[in-house]
Amino acid sequence: METKEAIASQDWLNISAESMLEFLDMDCLNIKEADLVRALIRWGKFQLEQQVRDTLDENMRSKILPGLRKIRFDSLTHLEVAELCKEEFGEVLTGDEKSSIFMANITGDWKLMPTDIVSSSKLAQRHGPYTFCPVSLDTIPAEIETIRGPLAFYFQVDKKADFIGVKLNLPSCLQDTLTLIELYTTCNGIWTLIGTGGPKSKSLHRGEMFYKISAKQSLAANTESALTFSFDTSQDDFLLGHEKAYTTYTLTKDKNPSCSDGLTLEVLNAELRFYIHIQGFVFEKVQSSP
Repeated sequence: METKEAIASQDWLNISAESMLEFLDMDCLNIKEADLVRALIRWGKFQLEQQVRDTLDENMRSKILPGLRKIRFDSLTHLEVAELCKEEFGEVLTGDEKSSIFMANITGDWKLMPTDIVSSSKLAQRHGPYTFCPVSLDTIPAEIETIRGPLAFYFQVDKKADFIGVKLNLPSCLQDTLTLIELYTTCNGIWTLIGTGGPKSKSLHRGEMFYKISAKQSLAANTESALTFSFDTSQDDFLLGHEKAYTTYTLTKDKNPSCSDGLTLEVLNAELRFYIHIQGFVFEKVQSSP
């Protein structure tokens, strides 16, 4: 079921507070943030109507405030904030709080947010459903070389795609030593840094280790891109273990069809140490036209 259909159904009004919070915590929701606010308020009104008022002293504010803290206010446009403050927030927030939210949205200074409503500027913006492109490294590695510099993975896609992150398989003892992921793309033969990720953007997606770029980046069709991985240099000897060298893989025309969207990812070359395994790339799924 699509997100819009889900929040418009009767099932949405009947979900528990715990389930509602889990839903609003999701990064992958194909819906405007303002519509999530309206759905949250609809849920709160319905829940209050079902309660025995003489046994439970609770108002709309206390009912939806935990969910409101999950809203990513930095994703709202100025017009959406103005409309919400005029209508939906009327019985929930004070005049000063609405003014503070509006000023935070206008200026981008999230310290102006009301203290009761945690600023969502620390949260990555939501994105649509995932398209996962698996990557296979089941080839015979080339000869061992002593390559210096960050590990690199070169690839291209056959059509424009919004890059979200990469799924990695790292030993648990090494996961915290990965300090930086950088995404580069070429323009007129010049490499340009377009996105970064690191420990703070690491998350579990369906039980798998998934490293997100700070914000989704659009990759052009048939244009070479690269993902580089930097590890804590103080851990270098430990990371290399008994093999004090890099392993270089050359994967020419190793095409991997994605699970949907007809997107094809071509691996051009990879310079990786023996302990890092790229399992696949995550793109934002192309939404079908109505």
